[in-house]
Amino acid sequence: MHDPDRPRNAVPPIARLWVAGALLAGLGGCASVAPASPEGLDAAAHDPWESANRKVFAFNDSVDRAVVKPVAQAYVRAVPEPVRDSVGHFFGNLQDAWSAVNWGLQAQFDRGIEQGARFVVNSTLGLGGLFDVGRHMGLAKSSQDFGQTLGVWGFAAGPYMVLPLLGPSTVRDSVALPVNMVATGSNFVDGKAARAALTGLDLTRQRSAFLAAERTIDSIALDRDTFIRDAYLQRRMAQRALTNDKDFEAMTAGVEPPPSPASGP
Repeated sequence: MHDPDRPRNAVPPIARLWVAGALLAGLGGCASVAPASPEGLDAAAHDPWESANRKVFAFNDSVDRAVVKPVAQAYVRAVPEPVRDSVGHFFGNLQDAWSAVNWGLQAQFDRGIEQGARFVVNSTLGLGGLFDVGRHMGLAKSSQDFGQTLGVWGFAAGPYMVLPLLGPSTVRDSVALPVNMVATGSNFVDGKAARAALTGLDLTRQRSAFLAAERTIDSIALDRDTFIRDAYLQRRMAQRALTNDKDFEAMTAGVEPPPSPASGP
């Protein structure tokens, strides 16, 4: 149900303080292995606004260190790992539903059906998504978002950019961001307080998932900004290899594509 006094694309102000950490957390699956300069990507060509991006990154990083990271650390200390796993499965289950829609929009109906089946199985047998029963039934997770769908439809990724309080992105992903937020957020929960709590929980658990990878980055990366930029672009590039992204071939002309992940982040 939707609260009529709040636009569907509105994001609670407190959530914006968490999104920087959340988007960084999305890099966790690849950050520990991403090269300093991703194959097939000319960093200078893809980051023409580097000077401005660095300033925004520094601001986001200060907010993360002052607010987001400490809360994520407290979450890990206070909440047992099995409970954190179930929280992750719950939000991942909502993402599976959105992935099913995006696979359908990309005309890859077999993958859409598989993700839809995961959502149904985990929502029922998995007790509302708290347990990933679908994985044990051979239903592999394959995440998609609206930015990838726009790529399949022929929209170029555009330059890399860092959004204030929202973190790494590209022009195309920035356009898709409001749609993704509405589709995978807490907009269907009644009550502003409940929505804010659910959004905060989701973003906190995402940020907490990045804590271990962050220690690796701090120990090996001389330039956090560059490392995270390259990790983000590498991750998006790998995800595009799963689709018919029309921008992917232009980006990787003459370059062997990176290995495609078996599942989404």
